Amino acid sequence: MEQRQARPNLLLPISVSVLAIAAAGCLGVGAALGFLSDERENLFLITWFVGWIFIVWAIGMGAGYAILLILRRASGHRVTRLEVALATVAIMLITVVLMIHPLAGSGSGVG
Repeated sequence: MEQRQARPNLLLPISVSVLAIAAAGCLGVGAALGFLSDERENLFLITWFVGWIFIVWAIGMGAGYAILLILRRASGHRVTRLEVALATVAIMLITVVLMIHPLAGSGSGVG
């Protein structure tokens, strides 16, 4: 009986990259707004919180995908270079966002 080859799942690492970019955008907008007025401070808090929700979501999805790739490879299934490349890009994007906007030292504790 012929065994079906699984098609590469590219949607997940692309989604992780999009979430990381959205997190960077939210955190960047929040940092640009600053604390100039009460209205802007409220907007800053919302964008900061949403940015961190996005980055945590991206970390969870990215870690799950990396584990999936490792388990697929260990079980003898084919893992394409494109899957590995997209997963690497997603993890790098998450790392860059976390380096630019660390949890400690960003937000209302700065200044």
